[in-house]
Amino acid sequence: MLRIPPSKERRVYLFAAMAPLLSAPAQAVELTYEQYKLPNGLNVILMPDPTLPQVVVNLWYGVGAKDEVEGRTGFAHLFEHLMFMGTTRLPGSGFDDLMEASGGHNNAWTSETSAASPTKTPPTARSGW
Repeated sequence: MLRIPPSKERRVYLFAAMAPLLSAPAQAVELTYEQYKLPNGLNVILMPDPTLPQVVVNLWYGVGAKDEVEGRTGFAHLFEHLMFMGTTRLPGSGFDDLMEASGGHNNAWTSETSAASPTKTPPTARSGW
């Protein structure tokens, strides 16, 4: 009898358990949302889901490394970090402190075509913003 080492055995079982999921046909999901364009050009998409105990805001900027010129690179990534350097209303780490005190968190990333800042918090944190 061929004996598979335990680590490989677990992988085989995991794959066997996931196989029906991987071969299932994709199901269409209908999402309800509202879309607005503000006077300053900001595109806003609101998609409420009352079944989730969270509020998620994702700021997405259509600027990234593709907008940099040769010899002057890294600015998209720099601006990603500047988003967390504070504002007049929330100086220093005030935004992070507010989010974390309410059980939320934020992050950011930069790519070739865009930069984004996803933020997630419990709905109770909305008061006082």
